Amino acid sequence: MLPRNSKEKATSKTNGTCETKNSTSAKSASAYDELRDTFKDNIVLPSKRVLRDYSNAITPKTGFNPGVIKEIKEATKHYSSSQRYVAILFDEMKVQGNLVCDKHSGKLIGYVNLGDPDINFATLENIDEIATQALLFMVRGITTTLKHMLGYFATAAVTAVQMFPIFRRAVSILDMNCNLAVVAATADGASPNRRFFQMHAGIQGNTENDVVFCTKNLFNPERNIYFFSDVPHLLKTARNCLFNSGSGDNYK
Repeated sequence: MLPRNSKEKATSKTNGTCETKNSTSAKSASAYDELRDTFKDNIVLPSKRVLRDYSNAITPKTGFNPGVIKEIKEATKHYSSSQRYVAILFDEMKVQGNLVCDKHSGKLIGYVNLGDPDINFATLENIDEIATQALLFMVRGITTTLKHMLGYFATAAVTAVQMFPIFRRAVSILDMNCNLAVVAATADGASPNRRFFQMHAGIQGNTENDVVFCTKNLFNPERNIYFFSDVPHLLKTARNCLFNSGSGDNYK
């Protein structure tokens, strides 16, 4: 937030300030409008249209967006070798099922889309199904503060078979394109995620072991990718189990 007559007024659209304002607007649009109206005589805040244009500087689309990959490469180009270790986080979230016309491409978006026509036709029973969930992939630095969305996919209850090629594609992008070392993958304890981890038993060569905790990185066989369950979900599961146990009934 800057004074109206300041010479630095133009800097109100720099990354740091715009990200803060965009975050505030996303959390509460009415609160942001109230701030604009209250301090309009002293502070210049960008309109929602400006914030929307800023957040859509890279045209969003399902799959791994080349524009996003370019941003990750730019953000990590000066990293040292020890700073290049990263983890992949993925999760599926509920979205409102609907069809929307993309004004840039003129296409209808909202159908299930796994980012690759071959994967769509090979794994989907109905390619015209409306998406009700989104599978998100994020890259997180191990020794740095790197935290960046990698891609998202329109799904309807994704399966382990569908996740497998998408995950491998994510690893290849980070390893081969961005020169980042993927050493971990984190997801919650949903059934598709557990089956997805188990699918790597053959790659790791431990088909007789019930617990699969890592797999070979096919793009760097000297390095493993270790699987982790999301700690907050584990705590929530433990809490629910304790609450629903015999002793927990006494506190209802």
